[in-house]
Amino acid sequence: MSQEALNSLRDYLLVTLQPSDMYWLGEILIAHSQGHDEPFKPYTREEINGMIDEAERQFEAGAYHDDDEVFGRLYKKFGLKEEELTEAV
Repeated sequence: MSQEALNSLRDYLLVTLQPSDMYWLGEILIAHSQGHDEPFKPYTREEINGMIDEAERQFEAGAYHDDDEVFGRLYKKFGLKEEELTEAV
């Protein structure tokens, strides 16, 4: 994100959030950033192939959820109907 975009976001949050909300958001951002100090460890080709092989075994065994099931669970969890979600978009 550009510095200008970050400044605009900061300015927006400063005029819209209550002090307690600013503090809460700051704590969340600090905690989140502290967990990302380590650089990403790349996977080897063998590790990636092993993950793909395992995923294929699970798929063949029927250990997966299709999108209808996943979205159905989300709608139920949040008390939504599909029509309400498409109206919000």
